[in-house]
Amino acid sequence: MAYTHLTLEQRAQIERLHKEGLSLAEIGRRLGRHETTIGRELRKRRGAAGYNAEVAHVEAECLRRVARRSTKWTPELIKEMEESMAEGHSPQQIAGRWKRMGREMGERLSTESVYRRVGEDRRRGGNLYLLLRRGGRRRRRDRCGTRRGHRLKIRLEQEIERRPQEINDRTRTGDWEVDLIVGAGQQGAVLVAVERVTRYCRLRLLPNKTAAAVSSALIGMLKDMPVASLTMDRGLEWADHEYIALRLNAEIYFCRPYHSWEKGLVEQHNGLLREFWPKDLALNTLTHQAVRRAEDRLNGRPRRVLGYATPAEQMLESA
Repeated sequence: MAYTHLTLEQRAQIERLHKEGLSLAEIGRRLGRHETTIGRELRKRRGAAGYNAEVAHVEAECLRRVARRSTKWTPELIKEMEESMAEGHSPQQIAGRWKRMGREMGERLSTESVYRRVGEDRRRGGNLYLLLRRGGRRRRRDRCGTRRGHRLKIRLEQEIERRPQEINDRTRTGDWEVDLIVGAGQQGAVLVAVERVTRYCRLRLLPNKTAAAVSSALIGMLKDMPVASLTMDRGLEWADHEYIALRLNAEIYFCRPYHSWEKGLVEQHNGLLREFWPKDLALNTLTHQAVRRAEDRLNGRPRRVLGYATPAEQMLESA
């Protein structure tokens, strides 16, 4: 029998029956599921206030969307992609043809995944990029700085103009600005988050700049911090912003296109970090220890705006 994911209705039943004190086996019997499925669901999706069916369902769906984006590059798929490129097919044509043929092998192929594969091959010294029609030159981007046809889905209430005045006035702790700094030649990246009142910063070295890697790193480094809101730009690295908002229980706001000064605090810290890592440095040469040292130095630096207290001291006082 093929496995099917739990529905929202089933999760609601699990929540109700679990609160009634029924055993895992009995809940599983009533839903027609194995008790290990019920146990795993309650263990993985339990929040601080217990198991909530609606929250659990949203989290599960977000994770499924992240997983669906990945492409499993089998030797057969790689061979077919390279042969198609050798025949002059563009990444868009390759992905479109793959979809049209209705493959049943489990691989999911998109235009972006083909470009990423070509980029990875080039960084390893390969020459697949020479088969691109533009010879590997930068692809044209739309006015918002993203590839045409690939924009973030942003709700009206997430526009920075809708951000509450208490955030703009810095009257509370827990409002963060976030960004990435990228190394020379697009090699390596560091995630930067700065709290607007205390100027406390968190840094995390990224394995890559995919939305999944960025969201995982941001959630991991802020999960134990006070977080009420996040302000970010419209880069595709923030594509999982709904999942981030859910996991951190935070509101998210987006700057207007080409208005980087609307998150001026994190931009200022990006400049401070360039004292440690100049723009001509490839950040994939960094270690996690080096990133942590930079974080400690910034948080231990007295700031005039804080009355010459340090961000670490201010964050400790606000806790």
